[in-house]
Amino acid sequence: MWVFLTLFSAASILFVSDAYHVIPLSKKNVTENMKILKNIISLATQQNVTNNLLTVPIDLINFKDVQYYGDVSVGSPPQVFQVLFDTGSDLFWIPGPTYNGNCGRDHPRFNSNISSTFLDLNQKTYIDYLNGRFELQLAKESVGLGGISVSNQTVGLVTSGECDNETGFDGLMGMSLANLQRNPYIPPVFESILNQGLVSDPVFSFYLNRGRSGKGGELVIGGVNKDIVGSKPINYVPLTAD
Repeated sequence: MWVFLTLFSAASILFVSDAYHVIPLSKKNVTENMKILKNIISLATQQNVTNNLLTVPIDLINFKDVQYYGDVSVGSPPQVFQVLFDTGSDLFWIPGPTYNGNCGRDHPRFNSNISSTFLDLNQKTYIDYLNGRFELQLAKESVGLGGISVSNQTVGLVTSGECDNETGFDGLMGMSLANLQRNPYIPPVFESILNQGLVSDPVFSFYLNRGRSGKGGELVIGGVNKDIVGSKPINYVPLTAD
């Protein structure tokens, strides 16, 4: 078993409240994807023509051959999607109603026509992955996770792009800090949770079960599950702003 904690705090000393929200995680074992290796080799070949240094973005989930994902609802009435919680990105996206790529195959698509809280922003943005680029239509919507209801959250609805056929999740929720260079600015879901005062402590934490059996783990919003951590000390590492 492996406990992975990600903590955010505006204060130098953090007191974790017992009140937190838990999102159970499921997991899916996936086979090694040779397409990823081929893409890495191809990318290295192309970029090494012009420089000797190469940074290749590799999805940690694919690298470990396991995907961890949980349920998130979008819209009113709520439409449920199984999303991957990604600490390496900031956007939240799900398949849009008109999307016909393989990421939407056998996965639910968001139906904006039946949601009373849907607001089309008439804006688009893009996100680049190893397999290519996703085009996202931006909208404001209600988002629910672990008993938390986030209002007016910016959601990306995928309109084009392809992904790995082994993908077991419907969408992706970025948990990192916002990309300040993106125009328009898009607040991540966790930032919206803090801004709307939905949790008392600016903390989220992951428990990931790396075994082949049992539950996948859990995402805790607003604290740490002390039943899992027990009396083990938590080490805090100061962060430097970039």
